[in-house]
Amino acid sequence: VVQDTLYYAEKNVGLMRVAGDTPQLLPGGEKFATERMDTMFPYADGRTLLVGTRSQGLFLYDGASFTPFKTEADEFLKTNMIYSGTRLANGDFAFGTIRGGVAIINRKGEWLRKLDMSSGLRDQTVIFSYSDRESALWLSFLNGIARVEIATPFSRFGSETGLESGVESIRRQKGILYAATHRGVYYMETKTPGEEGQNSFKPVAGIEAF
Repeated sequence: VVQDTLYYAEKNVGLMRVAGDTPQLLPGGEKFATERMDTMFPYADGRTLLVGTRSQGLFLYDGASFTPFKTEADEFLKTNMIYSGTRLANGDFAFGTIRGGVAIINRKGEWLRKLDMSSGLRDQTVIFSYSDRESALWLSFLNGIARVEIATPFSRFGSETGLESGVESIRRQKGILYAATHRGVYYMETKTPGEEGQNSFKPVAGIEAF
């Protein structure tokens, strides 16, 4: 149900809506006759709908036609298959997948963040997602639930990111974050949102511990 209208996908027919008591095939909805669809919610203007499909990616529906919504996360979403999704309080979108965790994109389709087991999730399969009134993201898995504070301004870097000693000083130089520790100086290797793994610290060659 989106904006008080019930939508559903009918196998071998397409994407339907219920008007009064009458099922209607949406214009262009026949292209989804053999497609699994698990997400649909309002886009930025409140009139257009954002529709997520398993194998064809994302579409925008303006009430008359479907237009592919090209994003930087297209390959990730198609490969890992959308299973859930929600619109966040700030207007961004979070999509849970069957085998890749969560992709967070903005209204322009730009990658913002990826959440998976390497960043602390319990599982890669995200069955349901929900954004609460405190802007936290709730996720349910095959083996439990999690609350992700995606809106927090703080980041924590511990031994899981490569820092295995006390940090004496930190500094950002030319866009790179450095940390001086009792075992030497480390720099943060930053990954793009679509890459596997999380940001981690690597030792700076030639600088010994003190």
